[in-house]
Amino acid sequence: MNFSDLGLNDALLRKCESLDFTEPTPIQKIAAQNKPGVKVLIVAPTRELVSQITEAYIDLAPNNL
Repeated sequence: MNFSDLGLNDALLRKCESLDFTEPTPIQKIAAQNKPGVKVLIVAPTRELVSQITEAYIDLAPNNL
């Protein structure tokens, strides 16, 4: 499975490729099964990490893709 199998749009796929994201994690693979409305899945143990993830998300999808 790769990111195109998750149903991401082309712009987001290109961004993932530019960041060398090649294969979804196991949790990303599971979360994508039979859930066509899922756009973002964030799991984080701390607020600091949530902040870092938010920054990365903004870099990945600056136009709310």
